[in-house]
Amino acid sequence: HAQADAHELLRLLHSALETAGVGLAACEGEMEDRLACATCGAGRVRREACLDVQLQVVGATSLEAALEAAQAAETLTGDDRWLCEGCGERVDASKQLRLARPPRVLTLQLCRFGYDYASGARTK
Repeated sequence: HAQADAHELLRLLHSALETAGVGLAACEGEMEDRLACATCGAGRVRREACLDVQLQVVGATSLEAALEAAQAAETLTGDDRWLCEGCGERVDASKQLRLARPPRVLTLQLCRFGYDYASGARTK
C-alpha cells in the first residue's frame, strides 16, 4: 500500500499546486497509445495528458533500460487479440505506449514490486 499512498500524495500535491494558481504545465506531458493490426496494418493512435510515468524497475539495469522497456511494443495474441475494424475479426496486433511529449519536469513512479504468478506472491 505504500506505493499507492505515495502516488496519492503526488496527486494531492498536483491538485494543491493547481488550486494555488501555479499550474501544472511544466509537469504535464503526453502519452501515445498505438495499436496496429499484424494482418492488414490498420490501427489507431490515442494521445492523452499525463503527469507521471510508471516504470517497472524490477530486473532493470538502469533507469534508461526501464524507460525503454516501458515503451517497447508488445504483441497481442491468443485471448488478448485485438478486434480489427479493417479485417472484421480478432487478430494479432502490436501495442505500444510511449511518451510522445515529455514534460519539462518529468515525474517517474518507480514500481519496485513484481508478481510471481507461480507462487501467487508479490516479489521485490
